[in-house]
Amino acid sequence: GLLQWQSMAFGKSAEMSWFKRQGAVLRPHRSSGEVNFHRGVATTLQWRSLSFSFFISRRSLSGRVLYDTAGHRQGIGSISTSGYHRTPSERSGRNALVQSTIGGRLSLRWKSLELSLNTVGYHFSLPLMPNGEPRNVFDVRGKNWLNASADFSFTQRNVHGFGEVALDANRALAWVFGLIIT
Repeated sequence: GLLQWQSMAFGKSAEMSWFKRQGAVLRPHRSSGEVNFHRGVATTLQWRSLSFSFFISRRSLSGRVLYDTAGHRQGIGSISTSGYHRTPSERSGRNALVQSTIGGRLSLRWKSLELSLNTVGYHFSLPLMPNGEPRNVFDVRGKNWLNASADFSFTQRNVHGFGEVALDANRALAWVFGLIIT
């Protein structure tokens, strides 16, 4: 959910069961999208009720390259999500950024309770430097970024509870909690 979700998700709705994101921790990319996936290796190791999932990824991204007055690359102003390289400006930013990602999930299951710790770290070959517009105030900045979270879920008869608390590199906190009773 909060830390990283790379699968189908529905928008706002009165249907509360859509509120919870659930699915396999690791799964192959099956979309035509150009950005929202990782290219690398992943595995899950399990011993009794404890499991550890791990992935590492390295891929090139296209974006708007920022130059200093001497013409040297200074950073990336924005990452292109369209996948198009039609104009000279778009072509000059093609594969301009290398993103290396590493992540893991440590999970403990006891009866119907599951507790997990999650982390994802990013390293960029050039610093991300979004402009100062208000819509970019929470954007990733710099060459390194780290997200971490803890989540839980449980089912007791006809009650299912779940939640996640996440923290990013700027110490911005986000949380979501839900209870579904049928």
